[in-house]
Amino acid sequence: MAALPYIQLYVADYLADTAHLTTEEHGAYLLLIFNYWQRGQPLNAANNRLASVARMSNERWTTVETTLREFFQIDGDMWRHKRIDADLARVNEQQEQRSQAGKASANARKSHKPTLVQRSFNGRSTNTDTYTETDTYTETEGKNKKRLNRRHIPRPEGVDQQLWDDFKALRDKQRATITETSLAGIQREANKAGMSLSAALRECCERGWRGFKAEWIPDTRNALEKQTDDILGIDRRTILNGQGSDYSNPAGVAVSEDRQSRSGRGLVRFGE
Repeated sequence: MAALPYIQLYVADYLADTAHLTTEEHGAYLLLIFNYWQRGQPLNAANNRLASVARMSNERWTTVETTLREFFQIDGDMWRHKRIDADLARVNEQQEQRSQAGKASANARKSHKPTLVQRSFNGRSTNTDTYTETDTYTETEGKNKKRLNRRHIPRPEGVDQQLWDDFKALRDKQRATITETSLAGIQREANKAGMSLSAALRECCERGWRGFKAEWIPDTRNALEKQTDDILGIDRRTILNGQGSDYSNPAGVAVSEDRQSRSGRGLVRFGE
């Protein structure tokens, strides 16, 4: 098994063991142990191969070979290093443990993977989705990352399944779970606009709205503005045209005669 690309060099131990080496011998020794670690096996001294590993000529190698032999155990043509062999054995053991753990994890995920029959019963063809207020996280198969799995309330009666699926997808994209409270708010605003819940949800899907407000619909907004004008007794068009402004009414609000006749009964008086 190949060793890791880094070597565990204990500086204090190295300096204590090599205090007697020359600069040239230091360089040759380090190149030898680097090659040993990188290849993950003892050095082969046959045919002056170690001279090539140490980046030295054969003549220069003979001058340092005797000194460097004391750091190795010589077994024929093989030079063994006790410390490096122990470190390699420990690294290989750790790699094997990680490999076995990864295989066990993969097998565990496979054993919990739903079958085709199970997936068919868990589909969206029926209105039996499990509802929870919280978001749950499940591990994506084959990847070490998490994905968000939102659980919405069941499809309400009278709403087409495809329309409900589209609205859920829209809410998922915006990271918003459909709750009883949020759906009740949409229903309330739909009633104000004189629309069904399905029509309001369709508007949300077509316009990319996360929620729904009656005043967002142009016809409904105009109706609400007219209702407000009737209650306050003002003419919005007169205000927009800049008419009706005087010192008794600095806001430029045109008050109807009927509104003025009722002002004496405790109602708000404009411009007073």
